[in-house]
Parts: sequence; C-alpha cells; structure tokens
Amino acid sequence: LMLLRSGNSQAIGPTSRPHPPRLPAPSPTAHERPVVLVVTHQLDLGGGQLYLQELLLQLQREGLFRFVVVSMMDGALRPQLEALGIEVHLTAPWPLDNATTYDDRMTEFISWVRDKQIAAVVANTVGAFPGIHIASRLKVPSIWAIHESYPLPLLWDVYFGYQQGDPRVRAAAAAALDQADVLVFEAEATRALYATAARESRCVLIPYGIDLAVLDASAPADRAAARRELEIPDSARVLLCVGMFERRKSQLSIVQAFHRIASRHPEAQLVLVGDNERPYANLVRRMARESDLGGQIRLEKVTSEILRWYRAADVLLSASDVESIPRSALEAMALGTPMLAASVYGIPELVEDGVTGWLFPERDIDALAAGMERALNASPALLAAIAARASAHVRAKHDSSGYATAYSIILQRLTNQIPQYP
Repeated sequence: LMLLRSGNSQAIGPTSRPHPPRLPAPSPTAHERPVVLVVTHQLDLGGGQLYLQELLLQLQREGLFRFVVVSMMDGALRPQLEALGIEVHLTAPWPLDNATTYDDRMTEFISWVRDKQIAAVVANTVGAFPGIHIASRLKVPSIWAIHESYPLPLLWDVYFGYQQGDPRVRAAAAAALDQADVLVFEAEATRALYATAARESRCVLIPYGIDLAVLDASAPADRAAARRELEIPDSARVLLCVGMFERRKSQLSIVQAFHRIASRHPEAQLVLVGDNERPYANLVRRMARESDLGGQIRLEKVTSEILRWYRAADVLLSASDVESIPRSALEAMALGTPMLAASVYGIPELVEDGVTGWLFPERDIDALAAGMERALNASPALLAAIAARASAHVRAKHDSSGYATAYSIILQRLTNQIPQYP
C-alpha cells in the first residue's frame, strides 16, 4: 500500500458513566488481547491528541487490549506512543472532495487492516469520522470521542470549509454519528449538542482527566523556581494564555483587552504561549508590537515544557468561544492556577465564577477586560483561596484513571468480554 507508511519508517501498504463489571476479567496473554484500531487526525501537542495519549497510556497499563494507531499527521506524540509498545502508522489525509476517491481509499485501507483482526475501532475527534466508516466496513463496534463543541448545523462547515467537500462525503460524515455504537463526550454541554432522540442512549459523558501523579512529579516544585527558570519577577502578576494561535482561541481579543487595563496594573504581565507562525499568529505579533506595552506582554512559541508556565502564572486566560473541557485548564487548576474564561459549553462545568475562577460572556472585549481587572485586583489571600479550591476540584473530579476505566468497560462490553449489565 502506497497510501500508508508506518511511523517507524517500515513500508506497509447513556449519559452516565458505565457500571463497573461485577468480577474482574482475567488478564489475557499478548496474543489473546483484542486489537483496537485507533483512528486520529494528528499526533502533535494539541488538546485532543494529548487526550488520546493519556487514554492509551492508561489502557496500555491495564493490558486488556492491543492498540494500532493510524494518524493523518505525524507529531511529537508518535515516538511516545511507540515507546509504550503501541503500533503507529501514518497515512495521507482522507480525500474529502471526491466521493469516488474516498471510497477507493476506504477499500484500500480495509484490505490492509483486515488481517490485523480488529475487534473494535476508536475514532478520536470529529475529523476521524473515517474510523467509523472503517468499523462499519469491518462489521466491528466503534467508539467516537468527540471533543468539538460546535452546533451541528455548523459542524461540517467548520471541518470541511463552507460549502466545500464532496456533498456525498459530507453526508457520509454526518451519517457516521448514527453509525457509531458509542459517542463519548468530555462535557455535558457538548454531549447535549449531539444527543438527538435517536442517539440519546449512545451519547456517553466521560469527564476528561489527567494523570495527577505524573503532573506533580513533572512540574517545578514551586512558583518561585518556575519563575526563575522563565525570568519572571517575583512581584509580577502573570496572566497566561496557552494554546495554538488561531482565531478560535481569540488571542487578538486578549491582547486588545489587556491593552485597555495594563496601564492601571504595571505589575501585570500577559504571556501568550502557542505562537505557531501561521498568518493569525502574525497578526497577534503585530498587535502586540503596536500595543506599545513593552515588557508587559510576552509571546512564546509552542512548547512541550508547558508545566512550568502553569506553575509560574497567577491566572490562566481563555477567550475561546468553542471549548469543551480543555486540558490546559485541568493542568493549570490542578497546579494551583485558577482560570479566567469565556463562559462557553463545558467551561462552566469546570469553573464556578468567583469560587474556582472567573467567567465572562464570550466575544465581549469589554467583559474580558473587566474580568482581567477582577483577577488582577484580587487580594493575595483571595487569589490563594480561589487557587486552592480550583486545585481541589480538579483533583477530586478529573483523575485520568476514572475515564480510562470507563473506556475500558465500554470496550470490554463492545467486544463481549463482560456481560451487558443493566
């Protein structure tokens, strides 16, 4: 197969958490473990990709399944997955502008994967909808992890482009929502967008989680140490935004809002991490230069060394108008950095205004600037109290072992390893 190449350069062609099994399943030997095909869009350091990495890490430790990952784009997570013993293959993007070419590609893919004796398919993000078609062709069950909080009338225009893509491929993508055996969501607000009457029983809420032990072991010991590494003064009040520079994340609005209030807060620093040198990033850099804020604003490139930024910051900022439960929020809050965020989709499920952080109406620069004022005017005692409550909330509700267990139970049921208890 010329359309596929392996990551290691070898040529190859219900709304509630599921009930736990009553009895633990015996640990299978390696050759007995069912094979799960995982289809994803890319393997860089984005939120959906890190979600998948964390899930596979936990499930690989459990040892009940073998995983084969297929991704349309390479990235820093591939060698990490391979180090876990997970087979990874890279494939060209699926052809979306011609249904005949898409069907031919699907036929070729099925012929390659059939001898792997796939027992189930997991598709990660909306863009991995071909994974659901693969499962249908193989006649195996499928799980679709959907992170994107877009209303359904807009969803496929966002993914394909407005009035772009072959209409038959768009229709097939939409039909996949009714073909998947289980649709998994990390926020109730996102689940509600997709849960039509016909799908309600298949839409499952599994709150996203992080490995708290790894987080604590990897983060700098304290804020002072992190600030020394990053050359941030101890006296600074740091507002941090983390995420790829893109319109959805609204970094331009953050810079504009900060410009309005910065003169009243000379101790404040705005740090935006995620400069990816794309056209939108060029606009953010230009606005930052023209804002004439000097040392009060700092732009940093995309980095895997993000934990020290969370530890060094006082507040994590998000002005995005489309968010479910961002990993950046979980990590920052767990490390004692509360969030100031636009109140969209899953964010209010994570942040309680004035208790574990601050919320403001989306797409409102005045409200964003006022929110910055609230955070910057908070006394050290109030900020410490909000930070402590934020950390306690995440640590109690968002440990990754919980969502990995829920996935494992679903996979075991779909592959008939445990009974379908009511």
